[in-house]
Amino acid sequence: MNPMRAALVGIYRGIVLKRKLRGPAFPSWSPEFETLATLMHNYSKVSTLLPLAVQRQAATSLLRPTKATSATQYEPERVGSIRCEWFRKATSSRDRVFLYLH
Repeated sequence: MNPMRAALVGIYRGIVLKRKLRGPAFPSWSPEFETLATLMHNYSKVSTLLPLAVQRQAATSLLRPTKATSATQYEPERVGSIRCEWFRKATSSRDRVFLYLH
């Protein structure tokens, strides 16, 4: 099993058990959302220890292909000295750009 998936499953099971014993920490949150929030909170403390390529592979292995992701082209680019990627569908308009900085 993928280590990221194993972590998610473990966190989810712990949250479900905790909710049964003590009730939800955040009543408006679903167990799934609380699992992701917990993972992101704890993962942010150690994420700099892993290369970005490893993090991306672990994260994308959790996703199931969809029509949108299957139709998306990923094109490596370089803007000045910064490596980046274009994510676009073949039918996308080239007149507009969404810039995401991470």
